[in-house]
Amino acid sequence: MTKKRMVSAVLMIPVAYAFILWGGLAFFVFVSGLAIASLLEFYNMCSAGSAPVRWWGVLMGLMLLLNAFFVVGGNGFSFYGTDFTPAILTVMILGLFVIQLLKKDLKYSLVNSSITLTGVFYVVWMAMHCVYLREIKPYGLHLVIVAVICTWCADAGAYFAGLKFGIYRKLHIVSPNKSRAGALGAVTASTLSMFLLKYIMKLYFINIYNALALGVLVGFFAVIGDLAESLIKRTLGHKDSGIFLPGHGGVLDRIDSLLFTVPLVYYYVKIGILR
Repeated sequence: MTKKRMVSAVLMIPVAYAFILWGGLAFFVFVSGLAIASLLEFYNMCSAGSAPVRWWGVLMGLMLLLNAFFVVGGNGFSFYGTDFTPAILTVMILGLFVIQLLKKDLKYSLVNSSITLTGVFYVVWMAMHCVYLREIKPYGLHLVIVAVICTWCADAGAYFAGLKFGIYRKLHIVSPNKSRAGALGAVTASTLSMFLLKYIMKLYFINIYNALALGVLVGFFAVIGDLAESLIKRTLGHKDSGIFLPGHGGVLDRIDSLLFTVPLVYYYVKIGILR
């Protein structure tokens, strides 16, 4: 782990914790900033052979995030409890086709539209579950901390296990540096951290079986999230999504695993624990 990578990690942890602790509008702004920055990085990576409609993707992404915060999150602007997600998605698709029809060059319209939509769904749709998770009463704060720490532990476990034992079997062709040992290290580290957090944070609403399931699933999907972004970068010929964080690449490089693990934790808790 390089010096720049270590310094960036040390600086990121207290900043992220502060926004998670504050919750509410501060946490929403933090998540939205990360999501929009990651969305723009995604569009930048795709821009070599296509022309995604960035402004429309960003606008619709912001609409989804605002809907998650004000309406679904229950922050005092509910419009009688109406969820505008279906309406926003409908407007996003209709508007995108109108935008393409107004252009003179229609050759890559389908590709450009597909990339615009993919960015919104891959980045913003997944990231807005952070807002959903934080708003689960009264456990939201603890659940976000659990999701983030277990994911970071999974990433660290994968890194160190891969460094130690990864020379034997590679995990997938999209990322030659990732190994099966690293994947096992991710699941192991995530599971152990889940059990530690359960007892340290006194998470009595999560029994031992759910703690085991969450630990294993978070570790597994942290690896899948990492591989998903590697697939995108390898397809587009990029090593990193950006250069925002020294030693870490772009913002998307830092949250790629969280884009998969946070929705997983949210739905597991809502369906499997708090149903």
